[in-house]
Amino acid sequence: WLTQPQFPDDDLRHITCPALVMAGERDEILDAHTRLIASLIPGSRLVIVPGTSHELPMEKPGVVVDAIEELCR
Repeated sequence: WLTQPQFPDDDLRHITCPALVMAGERDEILDAHTRLIASLIPGSRLVIVPGTSHELPMEKPGVVVDAIEELCR
């Protein structure tokens, strides 16, 4: 987890669909990695949910659903 993800920057820059990058505030994935991914995907939306871990979808499913619905509007 400390060295991942390993997505090539150019691959992320070529994503053209709406993208939602979500993580828990206490996620195992490094915050810097999550923020880098979001910064490289054009027009992506970054959501860091306070008080949650990598189990974010199970801990706060309503927050996840709301973020997805907002992205799809």
